[in-house]
Amino acid sequence: MKEINIPTEYIEKFKFYIKLPKELKNAVEDFLSKIQIGTSPNKIIELGTKNLPNLTRERIEDIILIFLNLAHVKENLHLSIEEFLPVLERALKKSEILSVEDTQLALHDFRKLLSNDSNTSVTAKLLDAMTENQKNFLKATITEDIRTAFDSDENYLGSVIIHNLKIRFSENGNTKDIYFALDSDDLETFITTLKKSQERIAKIKSDFNVDSIIEIK
Repeated sequence: MKEINIPTEYIEKFKFYIKLPKELKNAVEDFLSKIQIGTSPNKIIELGTKNLPNLTRERIEDIILIFLNLAHVKENLHLSIEEFLPVLERALKKSEILSVEDTQLALHDFRKLLSNDSNTSVTAKLLDAMTENQKNFLKATITEDIRTAFDSDENYLGSVIIHNLKIRFSENGNTKDIYFALDSDDLETFITTLKKSQERIAKIKSDFNVDSIIEIK
């Protein structure tokens, strides 16, 4: 018998979703059903803040994380939706998330969320393929600092611009940050490398059936 555990930090998220009013759940399900295949989690959350005004960004993020993680677990266990729901039910009851009176309605909601033919389920499978690597990129930001230099007599010598690159990534289910200090030459190298990658993508698309290539955006 296959079993799963609900992480402690997800218990409150599950309880919130299960107790959502029916009209809000319907709005969430309708929103997810219209998401284009290949839409990234961050983009889904961004779209959700615009299309689900009665939910905060934090709550939308919680719901998306619940869905993507459940889809990931279901896929890894190689279970159909009907086989997965009893596994999920046991896990929710074990974590005291699911009461007897909530059971049937909650499972009905999760069945709709995890439907195999939904666009978001397809996207979840594509994300699974991407996240087979040990480290996976999540986000990058660059800020600039101006550093000044003085000699021993406090005479101004000049200034230099430092580009601070912050990369957020996931590793074994944990989110981590790594920082790099770049000068202008480093930044140019970075840009050139990215452009070469884009050129290779264009080449691949021209040589293969474009319809069979789905990009996560």
